[in-house]
Amino acid sequence: MANNLRNPTLGLALLSLGLSIAVIGTAGRSLHVYYSEHSTNMWLLPVWPNHFDLRELQMLVGSAAAVVVCNLVLGTSLVVAKVSILLTFDGGRANADIRLQLPANGIVVVSSFLSTIVMMIALIFTTVLNWRAPHRDTLKTWTCRWSNVPRSLYSLGPPEQFHDLCQKTRFAYFSLIPLFILQVALLGLGIWALFSKRPQRSGHRELEKGGDYPLSNVQRQNVSFETKSASPQSYQTRNFSGGKS
Repeated sequence: MANNLRNPTLGLALLSLGLSIAVIGTAGRSLHVYYSEHSTNMWLLPVWPNHFDLRELQMLVGSAAAVVVCNLVLGTSLVVAKVSILLTFDGGRANADIRLQLPANGIVVVSSFLSTIVMMIALIFTTVLNWRAPHRDTLKTWTCRWSNVPRSLYSLGPPEQFHDLCQKTRFAYFSLIPLFILQVALLGLGIWALFSKRPQRSGHRELEKGGDYPLSNVQRQNVSFETKSASPQSYQTRNFSGGKS
């Protein structure tokens, strides 16, 4: 793959990984606080446990974990261009070293498509759950509603940790927006690299037949996740481009 696609794609994938891990941490921490204190903290309504809809936080953790897996697969396909399989026959008579070329373009498109769908579902689902408040609150809507209530001589007010829970759940929820944008960007790069290989294949057929092939199409042959800038294929492309100019 040419560096003009590989490096931006890896950068977006790393950014998506970091943000997804942050979502898992903040949403998971908020869930842990609720599960550990809801039976003793009167502000978490132990008498009405069904008032809280925890599916928002569960969806945030699950969808972020799915994005982590998809982005790891995507990044691995870009870093590891080939996979070696060593086969040993019975008796130790012969060994076979098979090198498989990973379809990086296809892996990038499939993994980013799946993560985009996951983020879209998570964004819609959690938004619908938040709209249902105050009929049925999420931990975000409840803690954010009461975190700004001032303490007085007659009331201790909500726990101090409500402000922290509000900030963490807000961060986890609103992080879905940049995460969704990142997955769409990765999907766009993957589709661009996938479809840019078609002129290259048709160009090889034209050259084999002895026909003319536009120089502009030759210069676009490097736009692929499966061809490194220092590979023999890209070297031949540069030589061909120089010869035609």
